[in-house]
Amino acid sequence: MNRNIAAGIIFSTILNLIIKSVWILGIDLSVQRLIGNTMYGTYYTLYSFSMLFLIALDMGITQYNTRHIAQNPHLLSKNLYNLAALKFVMGGVYLLILLVASIFFDLFSEWMHVLVLLGIANFFNSFTLYFRSNLSALFYLKTDALFSIADRFLLIVFCGVLLSGWTSYYISIEVFAWLQFTSSGLTCLVAGIVNMRLAGMPRFHIDKKLSQAALMAGLPFAILHLVMSFYTRTDVVIMSLIIPDGKAQVGIYAASYRLFDAFSQFTIIASGIMYPYFSRSLQTGDAIEPLFGFIIRSLLGASFIVAVACLFFAPFIAAFLFKDDIVETSATLQVLIWISIPYVVSIIAGAYITARGQVRLLIIVGLIAWLINLFGNIWLIPQLGAKGAAITAILTHGFSAVVLMYFSFRYLQFQKTSRYIIRTLSLCLIWILIGWGCTEIPLPVRSQFLSFILVS
Repeated sequence: MNRNIAAGIIFSTILNLIIKSVWILGIDLSVQRLIGNTMYGTYYTLYSFSMLFLIALDMGITQYNTRHIAQNPHLLSKNLYNLAALKFVMGGVYLLILLVASIFFDLFSEWMHVLVLLGIANFFNSFTLYFRSNLSALFYLKTDALFSIADRFLLIVFCGVLLSGWTSYYISIEVFAWLQFTSSGLTCLVAGIVNMRLAGMPRFHIDKKLSQAALMAGLPFAILHLVMSFYTRTDVVIMSLIIPDGKAQVGIYAASYRLFDAFSQFTIIASGIMYPYFSRSLQTGDAIEPLFGFIIRSLLGASFIVAVACLFFAPFIAAFLFKDDIVETSATLQVLIWISIPYVVSIIAGAYITARGQVRLLIIVGLIAWLINLFGNIWLIPQLGAKGAAITAILTHGFSAVVLMYFSFRYLQFQKTSRYIIRTLSLCLIWILIGWGCTEIPLPVRSQFLSFILVS
């Protein structure tokens, strides 16, 4: 089992490294450079707003399904079509909530058509995640890995054709949204066909007892997702609304966030694979500590190297990747990239705590983190703009990481591994303080210092 999981992680990592790096640092970056920070900020605000109400699309069904099918594989055929029918109904509810919220707050009236396209794309993505939950629960890890990058691969092809100038069409917010709609829809269709081959002929109907059981079991996950989406997405919406140049600041924040997003894919992949493993291991009594410790140590080390590199070379990275607002983007990146360290701990530890069924703990932590994020953004964004949002994000993720790490170690009763991770985090903190104080050092000395860190 461990060999299968390790092979799945390696395969997923390689695929995501190639495809999502090309997407985030190639296509998506090219689109932002082409349409500018302000227009891209408008798109990013629309996208973030559409993500706030994802709870209505899933209500925790995917998380419930992953754990349930991992522990009861024979129930795939029964669950698949009943829950799929339920998710169709929930998709309509989600789109209705999205439109009503947008109209009620008088937001995005001129971009309503784009918001609808992004909402439908989210509906397709939610279905794809549900189909993938069956694959990962049954440990079809390589197939799951292929679907994890399928929509981005299609977007790379579609956007690449337009960016190449081979057609008379050009990239705009509307075209970008249409391409996401198309690629998400095609991926969802193929993932559904694969699931049907595993489960047999479709029998679409809503089993009231099963739906009620899934919704009740998934309700804590739904509340957790709501809290998570609010404290990870409201910063962009707040930024666009409370400061005069909000859209431009969102563009700067999105540019800096892009590098963190590219690197965080490794953590997301590992978490998606580890969650069903944790669920099954808790049922069978298999040892969790060795793989848990290995994943966190590996991701923490890589996160630290990337963060230090961005701290010292952010001006050169920003100048190389972007063409607008280089100074502000660089300053924001130097702060924002440090989210990657607490993010690793909170995501992997969160997956383990979720598998244990301790969702109430995660909700409480998430609510406190959301309050920190909300008040921090309201206080810092008017003063510092995108950099203020980055500082708030670090405080939010840092709080979550410390609390979740404590409870994970308490449940797992770590010994050597826990001491190793605590030493690693302490070393990271020391280097952060040293590195932060050295940002004014001349470049040649800074380069030598970075080399020393990497060798160490």
